[in-house]
Amino acid sequence: MLPSYGHGERGATVVIRATRHNADDPDIVSVEQARMVWSAHQMRIQHNLGRPAFALRVAPPGSALYRLARRVLGPSTSPVATTWPVRLTATRGTALPPQLDSTLVLNLRDDTPSIEATNALVRTTSDVSWLFPVSAHDAGERPSGLSELVSRAPSEADVVYCDEVAPGYENLTPSAPGRHTLLSYNQLGRSVIIRREAWLKVGGLDDTLGAAALADLLLRLVETGATFARSTAVLSWSQPAAPFQLGALERALGRREITATVTRDGERRAQWRVAPPAVEPTVDILIPTRNRLDLLSQCIASVRSTTTYENYRIVVLDNDSNEPATLEYLNSGDVAVTTCPGPFNYASIINRGVAASSAEVIVTLNNDVTVTDPEWLSTLVGYALLPDVGIVGPRLVNAEGTSDHDGITIAPYPQHLQRGVNYGWDDDFVHVIRNVAAVTGACQVFERGKWNAVNGMDESLAVTFNDIDVCLRMNLAGYETLFTPYVELIHIGKASRGTNEALDDHFRFIQYWNIAGGFDDPYCPARLELVGPRYTVRA
Repeated sequence: MLPSYGHGERGATVVIRATRHNADDPDIVSVEQARMVWSAHQMRIQHNLGRPAFALRVAPPGSALYRLARRVLGPSTSPVATTWPVRLTATRGTALPPQLDSTLVLNLRDDTPSIEATNALVRTTSDVSWLFPVSAHDAGERPSGLSELVSRAPSEADVVYCDEVAPGYENLTPSAPGRHTLLSYNQLGRSVIIRREAWLKVGGLDDTLGAAALADLLLRLVETGATFARSTAVLSWSQPAAPFQLGALERALGRREITATVTRDGERRAQWRVAPPAVEPTVDILIPTRNRLDLLSQCIASVRSTTTYENYRIVVLDNDSNEPATLEYLNSGDVAVTTCPGPFNYASIINRGVAASSAEVIVTLNNDVTVTDPEWLSTLVGYALLPDVGIVGPRLVNAEGTSDHDGITIAPYPQHLQRGVNYGWDDDFVHVIRNVAAVTGACQVFERGKWNAVNGMDESLAVTFNDIDVCLRMNLAGYETLFTPYVELIHIGKASRGTNEALDDHFRFIQYWNIAGGFDDPYCPARLELVGPRYTVRA
């Protein structure tokens, strides 16, 4: 199936290529099939570790039982990538590929007359299908693998791109470009061919942008609904890619009517920080708890002592606390309280909290989270107010500073991406503001109206995957999920709830989204797969 972009009513880009099945759908996979998918996933983990372990077959990766089994078994035998290049192998030959009859190679220069001449050349050269623009940085190079990229190009695609490698550099691409990720770095790289008709339709290169003109063209193609396809080819270049050009980012922010502070972050990426309106929207910070006054008081104190955003209220969602000290605090009037009685059901608790709120923006915050960034709320609210964004989440680390959450990927099963833990590469992808499949409910920020539009969390997913499921349903409704690594909170994972992993929720999630069947996470680099403690790379 060809990766493509479709636009919702708000102009948002919908790229999750899946159907969300309900429990009563006739074509939903059976519970037994879901169990088989889960079992096969656990067996692959066991196989990759190279040693038998019953715990690894029954415990979800990341759970306490899984971590204990990993410590008993010892470290994985899989190599950990720590240097560049680490995933792709350069196959660059000594000779350039032959001239391609269907492709016009455009040797771009950065000055206005040259850009105008390039546009004129494209307009007058009508006997080619594809354009391959090469920036001045690469001095007219034609990389190895270009003929494969062209020959494999789908006829219905407007833009075709692929992974690339150069000495000391590589870029792995996703199955569909992220509308917001592209604002942060050149996610598609320079290994891109563009159909001539698509180039002409958006007006070609902007001759006022110089070196940023090509990145700007790709952004406009995304914004106008061009069809993108990822090829399995790999292009080999003689040198790393050019630095990221802020001009294209600033122009795109202007077109999208986004007011943001733009700063460079390293050579090939940028940070764009969206501020909330001058009149701050009302925010309710919902903190679920059952007892655990030690965690709750620490969390609330950190919010109050650190947060610069003013127009917020803390609401504790009390799930049948019975310890005297906790009850005394909840009855003291220090914070607002919404009672959420009954057996633990995280989705139901959050839904009740949102239903009882009248705030414009909602924050879900676990009681085992500590706030250390004064601008955390201002930043997350700014992103959440973007018309095409549904849910926003920050980076979470543990008390030692080790990554707990750098977004959630589904490759092939839902997992926290953890920089330096299960993701061993220090590349641009892991460091930027980007579209993700989901972010953890330990800290989710969203507009209440968007939440209500998808009817909140699915309460049949009582303990786990409810946070991932609501992100995916937001995406299907036209609202994308955004992760920012520039907001970092401390999270003591599972300190309040323990390690109840609710396998029935795992099976339901597999059924609802046909995991290992038709589901595709378009945001994670397509070659990456997480099976066990480390991401691996498919050939």
